[in-house]
Amino acid sequence: MSPPHRKKKLLAALSSALLAFLSVEIGLRIAGYAPLEAALGGKGRVLRPSQDPLLGYELTPSTEGAGWGTHVEINSHGFRDSDYSKEKGERRRICVIGDSIPFGNHLEPQETYPELLETELRERGTRVPVDVLNLGVGGYDTVQEVAMLERTGLGFDPDLVVLGFCVNDLGIVSVTMDHSWAEEDRENPLYLSRIAQGMRAFLGERKRRHESSDWSSDEFYGRAFADQIADIEGDLELRELMAALRADLRIANQNPPDTAPLARRIPPRWFASAPRVGRFCFALDQLAALSEEHGFESVLLFIPYLDEEPAFQHADRIVRHLAEARGITVLAVRDEFRATGLEELRIDPKDPVHPDARGHAILARRLLEHTDTLGWFQPQ
Repeated sequence: MSPPHRKKKLLAALSSALLAFLSVEIGLRIAGYAPLEAALGGKGRVLRPSQDPLLGYELTPSTEGAGWGTHVEINSHGFRDSDYSKEKGERRRICVIGDSIPFGNHLEPQETYPELLETELRERGTRVPVDVLNLGVGGYDTVQEVAMLERTGLGFDPDLVVLGFCVNDLGIVSVTMDHSWAEEDRENPLYLSRIAQGMRAFLGERKRRHESSDWSSDEFYGRAFADQIADIEGDLELRELMAALRADLRIANQNPPDTAPLARRIPPRWFASAPRVGRFCFALDQLAALSEEHGFESVLLFIPYLDEEPAFQHADRIVRHLAEARGITVLAVRDEFRATGLEELRIDPKDPVHPDARGHAILARRLLEHTDTLGWFQPQ
């Protein structure tokens, strides 16, 4: 083949490649695909690394952005709620700690159970003013939630602390909150291309999946949190409850791969894992100690897994035993959720973790019933 002919073929190939590149680039732009802006304009704006090693990351005070299926506004104290004064006066205060459920993924703030509870108490016209502070942060586990209470919530002098507990709190899902973009990437000419952004997002997702696989290993989990795992060997009742769960898992062969997408199967075997249960005990010990030191009552609001998974009946018993052994009241709503239908209450048909606004209303009513027993908020 003569040199001019080879050159002509090369130019034709390059032209075809360029045309294909431009076609894909234009198609992505028409479709609105912009992962860099989606990250830095939403989650990346309202999240930041935390100087507290227990938290890892935190909400950025006085910011707002789109993320988690809703519009998010963070107050000056670093949580998704109104700006409350730290001056308590004669008020009663409830602090809700938890993950993406109280935070309100895919919900407006007024649809979340902390705000529903506050609205109901205020509309009753109670003798003393009432504040319900929503300190929920998506992806946090129980250790992080208690650290959030200690770092932020105690400054508001709560009378009651509500730990919103979901079965995924024994795993690590916070890696899904990470994003691989930095503000300086806006200035990188490479990322003017949506194709380049897509490749970066793809590699970031691969990294997150690899990290998720690591965290699914009990051995890896135990090494990573060795200094945060309580000794549970002496709790004979707990050992019996965990053994019963293991037996049921063997009989029913219910040991799904942990690498399955969190959309959304939570492995029941987490509750038969000594490192995971031990770390949960560590968090409950911290909460109980803070409760005694600062004079507030603690309750654990058990938010049901929105799927008829028989093995989680063991999880219910394990969590109740551990909480009540530490003087933490457990509030259950499984019967109320079942009356409506577990799958009916999913905010997304494929997501058995997050309840919709109706589920949040049930949670708020259960908390309201509990506050009635305390006699704090009787109507005037």
